[in-house]
Amino acid sequence: MPLVSPCFSGLPGGVTSAGGRVLWATCSSGMMAAAFRSTNGGLSFRRLLTPALVNAAAIAPSSGSDAVLYEPIERPLLRTTDGGAHWRRVRQPGHILGAYWLSFTNARAGAAIVQTGQSASKLWRTTDGGATWRDVPIR
Repeated sequence: MPLVSPCFSGLPGGVTSAGGRVLWATCSSGMMAAAFRSTNGGLSFRRLLTPALVNAAAIAPSSGSDAVLYEPIERPLLRTTDGGAHWRRVRQPGHILGAYWLSFTNARAGAAIVQTGQSASKLWRTTDGGATWRDVPIR
């Protein structure tokens, strides 16, 4: 059976494995960027109900049902714990102008690089699956 991408060809997107057969994807499509989730190894994808996304939006899964949605614009991090059916703001240590990288090492621990000022970036860390983030001092 040929696999069908949820994204349009010629436009960038990203697919991240949550382990097992669960895949999370973000797709650029001009003004209609979207997020998707597959529970069958990519044989099919279900579009997720999210706020409007910019083309550079990305998802960092911490498990098959939990993930954090982030964007390189002035928006808060959003987290789902039910496979993308609902998204909620997370507890952040401050306002961000954009999130540029976010990843989990396991279901609880993760890190993010966020822009907090005109020329200021910070490293944030979570130990509860992305529900709460805190600054990590860089020396």
